[in-house]
Amino acid sequence: MAVVHLPMTWTSLLGLLHLRWRRPRRRVVLAQHAYCAGYERHKVRDQLRFCTMLRIAYGIAHRVVAVSPSQNAWMLDARLASERKLALIPPYQEHPVLRRLPPPAIVSPLRIGALGRLRKRNGFDQLLQAVRSLPAEHLELIIGGDGPEASALRQQAKGLPHVHFTGPVEDACAFLSTVDVLVVPLRYEALRVRGSRGPGSVAPGARGEYGRSSGTGIAGHRLGSRRRQRQRTHQGAAPPASCRDHRTDGR
Repeated sequence: MAVVHLPMTWTSLLGLLHLRWRRPRRRVVLAQHAYCAGYERHKVRDQLRFCTMLRIAYGIAHRVVAVSPSQNAWMLDARLASERKLALIPPYQEHPVLRRLPPPAIVSPLRIGALGRLRKRNGFDQLLQAVRSLPAEHLELIIGGDGPEASALRQQAKGLPHVHFTGPVEDACAFLSTVDVLVVPLRYEALRVRGSRGPGSVAPGARGEYGRSSGTGIAGHRLGSRRRQRQRTHQGAAPPASCRDHRTDGR
């Protein structure tokens, strides 16, 4: 059996055909972790051409693996592959740094963290739009990371005193220890494992429907910190640190 992880393009489609031709008896499984409804919505100009390419690729493979329920639904809704051929296998990747996080100790205001490269794909602008509609006295938003959208995001956050930017984050575990909830506002992402990839980039449960791109869901895992609770107790306060659908230092 051959498991193919390459994102499908017209060029890689030829390679897939060559594989079937050279090994006609070998079953080919195509693991599709690159494309989802959000990718199609934001990145594809010619939907007909894109869908045609995917239908050909999925037709060549014996089985197609979707990595999230929303991606699986998108494939079925867009008729990219039949239900008989599709298999849903959500991956998960454990990271030891997540086990070192202290138990939650939630205090008010709620501290919401967002960590990653500040670029358009990662949807921090959508997060700022959502936070603007929430009461400032009840929450703080801490954005960690750097990237090409840093200046535009800081400009967008003007007039929001409860939004803070930390700049590049060298110690992701320390960052996570200062927030209660982690938000991952990606515009599109098929892999739900994104939430636990990278050097402790986020915590278990801090992920929404990654295959979707409609809106910004403030859904996450309560991280909390005994250390922050002690800081508030002893110091008074903690410092702010149509087919449908880390580095954080800026490098």
